[in-house]
Amino acid sequence: MSGTDQLSSKPPPALPGTTLLLTRLRAGTRTAHDRIEAAPELCCLLSPSLTAERYVHALRALHAFHARMCATLPELLCDFLDLFSASGGHFAVSNAGLRALTDDLAWFGAAPAQRMAAVDSLNDAAAALGALYVVEGSALGARVIGRAVSVSLGVEPGQGGSFFCGATAAAARQRWQDFSTALAWAEPILGEAGIARVVGTAVDVFHHLEHALTRPPAIKKVA
Repeated sequence: MSGTDQLSSKPPPALPGTTLLLTRLRAGTRTAHDRIEAAPELCCLLSPSLTAERYVHALRALHAFHARMCATLPELLCDFLDLFSASGGHFAVSNAGLRALTDDLAWFGAAPAQRMAAVDSLNDAAAALGALYVVEGSALGARVIGRAVSVSLGVEPGQGGSFFCGATAAAARQRWQDFSTALAWAEPILGEAGIARVVGTAVDVFHHLEHALTRPPAIKKVA
């Protein structure tokens, strides 16, 4: 039985306190992460001269990304999260980012983009953990951008800035801690092959997110 299969079949171990998996994810995705951070479409959000047009472009790209993740991750992680909960863990896949992005686009009177293309490697629980690393990391990074866009465009929660400015620092830290605990819990079940799969899929998802940011996403057609 592979480490991937074991995520939903082994008895839950006790909750650990640290995680090598998170360290492996940070190291294995560093190049892909740095490419995202250097993308002009993201860097412009930190500029005092940011325009509403470029801001909406970023919102659409992120909406396309989160729409794909929200359509894919809950089912893949359902059994894993049930076992994690049975061991005393607390974490759930959230669609809060997608809802915030939908509200922000509506504030600007902008239609959302079509959902990002499916990620071929994202087809089991181990891969879904890698994708979730990108999702949760983007939520942390959003707070840094939020401080900039609140000044340049005057957005705030409920007024075009729900995604970047909505979460409090304490809430963001707590969610990341909860996710880190889930990764630590999964590590002994995954084994080396499973860990490699988590990291590999995280890299794939970073590349898909970069593609969404750097190429104008198609506008969703209204029936």
